[in-house]
Amino acid sequence: MVHLLLDPGDDSLATRSRFVRSVARPGAGDLTFDPWMDWCYRSAPPGSVLIPCADRGLEFISRHRALLQAAGLRPAPGVDEILLALLDKERTYEMAREVGMAVPRTERVTGVAQACRLARTFELPFALKPRVSHLFAPHSDGHKAVVIRSYQDLEKPVRRFVEAGLAMILTEIVPGPEENYCSYYTYLDEDGRPLAEFTKRKLRQYPVGFGEGTYHVTDWAPDVAEAGLRLFSRLGLQGMGNVEFKRDQRDGRLTLIECNARLTAANELVRRAGVDFAEIIYQRAIGAHVSRRVGSYTENLGLWFPMHDLLAFAAMRSEGKTSTSRWLSSIARRHVSPVLDCRDLGPTLTKGGHLVKWASRRATATLRDRMSR
Repeated sequence: MVHLLLDPGDDSLATRSRFVRSVARPGAGDLTFDPWMDWCYRSAPPGSVLIPCADRGLEFISRHRALLQAAGLRPAPGVDEILLALLDKERTYEMAREVGMAVPRTERVTGVAQACRLARTFELPFALKPRVSHLFAPHSDGHKAVVIRSYQDLEKPVRRFVEAGLAMILTEIVPGPEENYCSYYTYLDEDGRPLAEFTKRKLRQYPVGFGEGTYHVTDWAPDVAEAGLRLFSRLGLQGMGNVEFKRDQRDGRLTLIECNARLTAANELVRRAGVDFAEIIYQRAIGAHVSRRVGSYTENLGLWFPMHDLLAFAAMRSEGKTSTSRWLSSIARRHVSPVLDCRDLGPTLTKGGHLVKWASRRATATLRDRMSR
């Protein structure tokens, strides 16, 4: 039995699942945790396990663990000080640098004039990123960052985000193609031992440069696993951990991009490949023993978001970063869908409807563009 705690306006496909029994969602504009806490105290079945699937959920658990436990609930295990620090990109980079990991150069934004002065010390292109992603999301138009290709392009977005009260950083863009992104997943018990390990690569994302992954593929990369485990062990992380690196094309070093101490958008790929982190979190939260599951999952399995991957392919091809034959070759493997499940067709049918509407809007926009020429 699954219950969802969502943000206002979040029309998650998960709400269409036949396994979901209830949805708690604040009213429009209410970004406090009060409605969630109210549900936990008044409506949550005793002993419910809370598993974060997004940064807001992770923050909720980390800031209210004692109260949630007092209400008879079982939050996903973790060291809250570390979990909260990993939600802040600037703090994440600071901690990673302290334990010897390569990180991009970053500078904190304190104002428009200061940011414009600092920008001149960065090579173009560079990026303007939020320190806390989930606070940035309502202002981002679906982007994770703003890529700055000209120094004159910086003032407008900085002013917009600073006036909205958002904490921002300037960061260099680690050089290298999209396929240089790679990730490590693990679950560390209270003694710091990995109960499971997993690595994958992200071949494409949209928008290109800073976006959501559109094609992922499983592999086993020992150096990625070693770097990820070393980072989390030195930080003192317990519970679920995911770190994304990018191989710097200048020297091949793995440079940290971001960390997530929760399930991610690629979770269905991880699960279908053979590592069910949600099950591990659940079992550990209820105090059950979990045997170590290191080194056994399906490699060369893909996770494909077709429509957005077509957009990523088109953008990369227009920039000379890929070709049609190379794209077709990359998807010529067995893959899984993030939503297609014959046992639970609600999310699948809803997603299909969304895709039809999206394709119709794209076709209409293209037709209007041609007619206006």
